[in-house]
Amino acid sequence: MNPPVFPFLDTLLAHLSLTLLVVGLVFAILTLLVTRRRNSWRHIFSVLFRSYLFWTIGVYFLYGAITKGALGPVVIDTLHLTPVTASPEAAYIDLVFAVFGLAGFLVGSLGLRFAAVIGPSIYVLAPIALGEPATIATLTAHAPIAAIYGLGIFYFLLQLGVGRPSVEHHSATVDVLPT
Repeated sequence: MNPPVFPFLDTLLAHLSLTLLVVGLVFAILTLLVTRRRNSWRHIFSVLFRSYLFWTIGVYFLYGAITKGALGPVVIDTLHLTPVTASPEAAYIDLVFAVFGLAGFLVGSLGLRFAAVIGPSIYVLAPIALGEPATIATLTAHAPIAAIYGLGIFYFLLQLGVGRPSVEHHSATVDVLPT
C-alpha cells in the first residue's frame, strides 16, 4: 500500500464540509477587509451568509454531485476525482442543492436562501436523527456536521433581523394619540 502523497490534502478532503466552512469564513473576512464601504452589521451578516451559501452549500454539494456522477464519468476523469458509488437520485439531489446554494449566493432572495439552507440540513441530518439511537457517542460523532448546518440556520435568522429591536423600542418614536 502506497502512502498518501499529500497527507494534509487527504485530511482536508476527508473533512470537506468543515474545510469549506473555514475557507468560506476566510473569504468572508477578506471580503470585509477589502471593501471600502463602512461595514454595518447588516453588511457583515450578508457577507458571512453569502460566503456560507457559496462555499459550504454550493461548492460542497457540487463536489458531491460530480463525484457521484451527476455530470457523467468524463467530468470525474477530467478533474481526477475519485468516483463515489451512489444512486443517480443522490447525485441529482446534490446537484439541486448546489444550484440552490449558488443561486442563493447570486440572487439573494430570502426564500431562496431559506431553501438553500433548510433543504440540505434536512437531507443530511434527518437520516442521522431517524436512523441512529440518541446516545452521547452518536451526538459527538455528528456534532460537527450539525454545527455546520446550524450555523447556516443562524446566519439565515441574522439575515432576517432576529434580535434587532423593533420600531416600538426606539426612543425617537412619539405617541401621536395620547391615552
